Amino acid sequence: MSESIEIIGGDYEFTLGLSGTHDGVALRYNPAGVQVSFGTILQHKPFQACEFSLANYLMMRDRGADWMVATPVFLNRAFRHAVVLVRKDSPLTKLSELKGKRVGAKEYSQTAAVWFRGMLKDEYGVDWRDIHWYCGRVQRFPPPSEADVTTVDDEPEDMLLDGKLDALLAVQVKDNALSPAMRKLRPLLPAPEAEERTYYGKTGFYPINHTVVIDRALAETHPDLPRAIISAYGAAKKAAYKRKLGATLMPWGDRHWANAMEFFGGDPMPHGLTAKNREQVAALTRYVHEQGLISKAPSVEDLFVPGAAAFTE
Repeated sequence: MSESIEIIGGDYEFTLGLSGTHDGVALRYNPAGVQVSFGTILQHKPFQACEFSLANYLMMRDRGADWMVATPVFLNRAFRHAVVLVRKDSPLTKLSELKGKRVGAKEYSQTAAVWFRGMLKDEYGVDWRDIHWYCGRVQRFPPPSEADVTTVDDEPEDMLLDGKLDALLAVQVKDNALSPAMRKLRPLLPAPEAEERTYYGKTGFYPINHTVVIDRALAETHPDLPRAIISAYGAAKKAAYKRKLGATLMPWGDRHWANAMEFFGGDPMPHGLTAKNREQVAALTRYVHEQGLISKAPSVEDLFVPGAAAFTE
């Protein structure tokens, strides 16, 4: 393959060294950001390889988007215990207390929300149908009819601050830009890190959010490309580990780097269809199906390029 293949993705520190030749394939990384890479897929624009939401990939494949296929590159992981915010004067301190409450979420179908709803049911006994959801007017995919979803023009964060919601599911909020003393919101859980560690100890899951998808025709024309992509991400990640850049790779940042690396068995972000990655993909697939966002749950193998089980970093 003489030409370089473009990968569009997030502007992460750990992808700085991703461009180059890997397994004989020239790759060029375009750190345009996930809004650009996601938009490329969602709007059916031409692409070669793109970082994309794993949950949204499942939804698009279910709706007939067979023009793309995933590689077993699993980046952008995060626990979801701390993404539920409440006002500082809220009495809520347990996730089990969300039953019957009004919860805002800008995007109902995003991977973070799917993981949260699945975890909420599995670990805390609260079904997603027992929550009154308030979401932005524009949604990537229509929420299922079984869900109690009200679309609103107001920002869910503003609704929470105004007392119109009980909680907010959000990865980033404007309130975080304020100094700690000025902030009006707090995580619902008083000690989310402790619950994240307990969850990982029980499940072994550091939840996968994104994968890298390839144009299917390109993958068929260049069968070495998927292996080259996973090799490139693996090499870039290992270089970042040597620089001890935990803020981009682990949930608790640079604090206690050595302890955190040991906690994750030396690799918090493994690529490839390892046994634990298979379990996570299967769990997310089950959640997307149970939550009514896809019509049937495909097998893990059906989601990835042929031969993906043999790909290693």
